[in-house]
Amino acid sequence: MDLDALENTCRKGPLHLVYTMPNFQNPTGITTDQPHRERLLDICSRFGVPLLEDAFEEEMKYSGRVVLPVKSMDTGHRVIYCGTFSKVLFPGARVGWLAAHPECIRRLAVLRRYGELSPPTLLQAALARFCSEGHYERHISRMHRVYRKRMQTALAALKRSISPEWAAWTQPAGGYLIWLSMAPSPPTDWEKILASEKVSAAPGNIFYSSEPAGVHFRLSISSLDEEEIEEGIYRLRRAFGKVYERKG
Repeated sequence: MDLDALENTCRKGPLHLVYTMPNFQNPTGITTDQPHRERLLDICSRFGVPLLEDAFEEEMKYSGRVVLPVKSMDTGHRVIYCGTFSKVLFPGARVGWLAAHPECIRRLAVLRRYGELSPPTLLQAALARFCSEGHYERHISRMHRVYRKRMQTALAALKRSISPEWAAWTQPAGGYLIWLSMAPSPPTDWEKILASEKVSAAPGNIFYSSEPAGVHFRLSISSLDEEEIEEGIYRLRRAFGKVYERKG
């Protein structure tokens, strides 16, 4: 998030809410540092704007220093801190958690009640017991071992296969996502090029509200094993080669 742009926007008129995903942000996979989080909270506090901090995949950190959540610095009840069990257990769970001022939680609970008349109470009870008995921490440890290896495999394969003259990519310390930014190229039907090698990558423009500068792709390692990741990036290299080797 561009904090200078956020502060300028706040000066122009009142905002109702600021949304942030500070860890392994979707789609880039990046993590913001402590000074960034402190300034973000400061801006929201000075302009009286609630801050929704999405702890999406927060548990899936594989390396580096842990950066404190914005909520941990919130002394003015400005931050609504939320997360989900879906990404680390199973997508069908649709059960999450929330940390905020009690009155905020009460009002959100009312909205939830009207929005979903029959919440999965049995699943909620099962998850509560799963966590209280320590199974959740053991599950996260297993997830770390599996996905740390997958991320390392993906980043090593990109470094080995993709020329830095063709693309640059993020170096996530956790999560499942890698963001590729392509070098300038001749006019290219990227969807057709990737499909020719049977590669699926989310086009970057779907994550923007307006047309972005340059070409970007989001890669995901979540449902692939190491061998499949290696093969996928080998195919990605062949697809990119059809554009950049032709250009050269």
